[in-house]
Amino acid sequence: TGRWPAAFPNGVRRSLELLDEAASRLNRRRAERGAIDFDLPEPEILIDPDGFMTGVQAAERNRAHRLIEGLMVAANECVARMLVWGRAPGLFRVHEKPAAGKLTELEAVVGEFGLGLRGDLEDLPPRELQRLLAEIEGRPEERFLQSLILRSLARAAYLPECKGHYALATEFYLHFTAPIRRYPDLVVHRFLADVLARRRYSETERELIAGDLDELARSCSFTERRAEEAE
Repeated sequence: TGRWPAAFPNGVRRSLELLDEAASRLNRRRAERGAIDFDLPEPEILIDPDGFMTGVQAAERNRAHRLIEGLMVAANECVARMLVWGRAPGLFRVHEKPAAGKLTELEAVVGEFGLGLRGDLEDLPPRELQRLLAEIEGRPEERFLQSLILRSLARAAYLPECKGHYALATEFYLHFTAPIRRYPDLVVHRFLADVLARRRYSETERELIAGDLDELARSCSFTERRAEEAE
């Protein structure tokens, strides 16, 4: 109590406190397994009353944002497990480990600042990059080195196979929480509905679905990157 506005009804305040505690525990668990947390500022476009852009500023990221983000990641992991364990098709969000060459280049740059990477660059665990991020926090070169670390990572993509997410240090991941704005999420919702309805696919159906998912994965990955470049 005391952390939430007094105007909130007791039931609402108690629900928020429980939600906040759940999100905090989930975030701590992700940190313990070595997930990478890039706390980069998001741009916020400033618009005047006539609808014209007047500038750009760093968007505020408060406890409410972190709470929602943590629970969204948990939902994505949960649904990915449900599809995999239910032997259902899916469109998964895959982030492969970074190439050793990229990490070698990163190590050469951070070495100029008296920093380094510990371990085998061929199979570097994500917790080592998280350690490096924690080490540069608050330093004048923090934003510069953050961007270099981010660029050393592989690009995430959509695939019909669940191959894990390196940055989140999890075996199971997909995009589930935004079906009204992201097509891969809508695809996942449809397969999840089949799992909940205990639907069984014939071998012919699975072959047709596999072909469709291969094409969808390539298309969704391409359009996502095109949108990022435009942004």
